[in-house]
Amino acid sequence: MWQRFTDRARRIVFAAQQAAQEFGEGYVSTEHLLLAIARQPNCTAGSVLEEIGVSEQRIEKEVVKQLPKGDCPPSQDMTLTPRAKRVIDLSYEEARLLEDGFIGTEHLLLGLIREHDGLAGRVLEKLGVTLPVARAATISVRAAAGNPVRSGESKKLDRRVPPSTSKDVDRPHPGLNQLEFLALVLMTEPGAIDYLQRLGIGSENLRTDLEMATISRTANSEPGVRPLTEPSERDGVVDVLQMAEEECKSSGQPLRVEHMLIGIFREGQNTFAKVLTENGLTLEKMRAAL
Repeated sequence: MWQRFTDRARRIVFAAQQAAQEFGEGYVSTEHLLLAIARQPNCTAGSVLEEIGVSEQRIEKEVVKQLPKGDCPPSQDMTLTPRAKRVIDLSYEEARLLEDGFIGTEHLLLGLIREHDGLAGRVLEKLGVTLPVARAATISVRAAAGNPVRSGESKKLDRRVPPSTSKDVDRPHPGLNQLEFLALVLMTEPGAIDYLQRLGIGSENLRTDLEMATISRTANSEPGVRPLTEPSERDGVVDVLQMAEEECKSSGQPLRVEHMLIGIFREGQNTFAKVLTENGLTLEKMRAAL
């Protein structure tokens, strides 16, 4: 189960056991995993939280405030609660979604957000840490650290392989740049699928159009679209996060996946925005469909 975990991710699980013992619990739950992440220095999950604007101190304060003190004696055989086990399963799913061959602290954090019924998920939600924003911040942080999401994206696009028409939206085309990949990740969210339907666009059709445009761009070196190896790709993700926050404030709504998609559209220098424009969408139409 733990073979694919990085050293830091394994240390998180070990530290979660220590946190459980600290609070007199005989099991490891989601809140103990979150405490361990907050206390782990220099890990990717901590950098993701910092990128979002949530400090580890705020997380620890909120968790400790809600975590009751038990009286279970220390044990070497600490077990995971069903919710904590689900976090591990969801971490594997997040790694697959990002096409990573390992489970890192960032995947554990994303798993904690997705397991929203646990104390950790409720704390993160209260602090404004949503799944779309955390995924975007993960892509941004990984790019800045020289460990970009999708290790295979530097490979040349094999033009002999036609664009996928599979319903497995968890495996984006290897020619996509960071913003286009982020768009496809966001499109797996139910809220994004509903939003695209309101705009009159099917998510599967959009995926196919995006892959076709990527092939065309790669073959013809199309100008006006951010190239795959552009060093400012991380800046593009950061810009999208800022524009998404602007959109949610102007609409008077909490930050949702729809605002993230609008942010990618506003950035403009990506194939996702180009495809939507070719489908007759404008910024006004996208805002009206919120």
